Amino acid sequence: MPFVHVHHCPSPSTTVSPAVIAIAGATAARASNDDVDTECSIWCSCCGYLRYLLVFLALLGCGIENMLRFNISVAIVAMVNNSVANDGIHVNSSYACPAARNASRDAQGTTGAGEYNWTAQEQSLVLGTFFWGSAITKTVGGRIAELLGATFTVAITVGLCGALTLLTPTVADIHPLALAALRFVFGMLQGPIQPAIYSILSRWALPGERATMISVAFSGSCLGSLVSLGLSGAVIKAYGWRWVFWGYGILTMLWVPFWAIYVKDSPRQHPAISSRELRQLSKNRNQPRERFLECFF
Repeated sequence: MPFVHVHHCPSPSTTVSPAVIAIAGATAARASNDDVDTECSIWCSCCGYLRYLLVFLALLGCGIENMLRFNISVAIVAMVNNSVANDGIHVNSSYACPAARNASRDAQGTTGAGEYNWTAQEQSLVLGTFFWGSAITKTVGGRIAELLGATFTVAITVGLCGALTLLTPTVADIHPLALAALRFVFGMLQGPIQPAIYSILSRWALPGERATMISVAFSGSCLGSLVSLGLSGAVIKAYGWRWVFWGYGILTMLWVPFWAIYVKDSPRQHPAISSRELRQLSKNRNQPRERFLECFF
């Protein structure tokens, strides 16, 4: 009987080679990136430049932060009855910022005597407690952002600041000390905002763009101060001092959802980032850091 060689074919349960798995995974990842690029091109007109949208939102956020911080500096002129004795405290207005002086003049000339009979000490307390609270949390703001997530930290703190701004007229009706306490909490909430924004930008910026992106984003602080001082007087003149807080509070609440949706802590967490931009930013993250002393040689 002749010898017959029988070839045994591998059964369907035979283990697939790791190389085949790796190739299949790479193909799937490439297809996934292509899908992301397609989706991004549909809803994001600046595909490949998502980091610039982040900078724009950060600029608006820094501006809103300062608008909420300084709006009371103008509004308090219309809130307080100027006939109350100031205990001999007099300020030479020639040393004041022209924008603030003009805004205060608009507020005074429109509303006349304010409705609150607060003393100079109570007014100073209302204006100063914000900075006490801010000093406490600003020193640990970076650590707070690291523990809670930078994007979440900015969204929740700015959102709460907007809510407190909306409540400011109601709290002011209660007592100046109640308003001072609100401003203290307000300052504590604003402390971590800028460290958290800086943390996000450091992950999204290319080496050659980092300085520009951070400068543009934080220039919103100056812009917010100018808008707050210039616009608050006009708002008081047209609608009354309460709308300074209501208007800015509503504006803040409109900004928060955009930040929460479009900003992520790192590029890899963003569902709509293009593969090209992700590769650029990943390459930036993988670069070794130079030693500190080498920058001096």
